[in-house]
Amino acid sequence: LSKSDAGTIYEFDESTEAFVPRANYGMSENLIEALRQSHIRVGEGAVGQAARTTAAFQISDLEREPHYALRFLIDAGYRALLAVPLLREGRVIGVMCNEQVARDRAAVDAHERALRLAAAVVDRAGDQFLAGAALAADQHREIGRRHLANHVERALHRRALADQILQLVGS
Repeated sequence: LSKSDAGTIYEFDESTEAFVPRANYGMSENLIEALRQSHIRVGEGAVGQAARTTAAFQISDLEREPHYALRFLIDAGYRALLAVPLLREGRVIGVMCNEQVARDRAAVDAHERALRLAAAVVDRAGDQFLAGAALAADQHREIGRRHLANHVERALHRRALADQILQLVGS
């Protein structure tokens, strides 16, 4: 979709309060393992900044970022990156990160548009899933109410029959 050199989809793990890489492309196994060991938190690096601001965060020249924590990406030849948060109902559930070898501004802009589109699709799909789940829950509750009403109606009917029998016997 974005024609990037490499990329990672991170999932936010609420129990550790860190982003866990779940899917990668264009990276060596050593680089993927280094990402797994990085334990990125909200506010840290491009991924953490995208999550903190709930907006795309771009570094167009990693070599000019002296405080960039994941130096191994620079050592692997990556020069620019773009991180786009994945939101569900306004809450960050992950981040898509796109790494590039080139620093070409036009390429970075094209990648940003593609990743924003992908993030919007993920957000919309999540909303549709949640709406479907809510509908299923409503239907389940309605079935339960109908079952209970039917059960009560049968019990009342049996009670009315019992009262009628008692009246006949007593007369």
